[in-house]
Amino acid sequence: MNAVGALSRDDLRRLSLQEGYFTDAGSADRGVHATLLNVVKAGLIRQLPNGNFAPATMLDLRRAM
Repeated sequence: MNAVGALSRDDLRRLSLQEGYFTDAGSADRGVHATLLNVVKAGLIRQLPNGNFAPATMLDLRRAM
């Protein structure tokens, strides 16, 4: 995300399949969903109003505190 910017859930699923993290679309759907929930909860990425995901910036983290 740092290199390409915001990505949709479908883009992330497609990339994870392409890179070999999952063997089929079903497991990629579940795996990407679970990972996104955890990474958003940890504050490392954020979900934008349009549903895409983007890296959290220091400015965003300061606003949250």
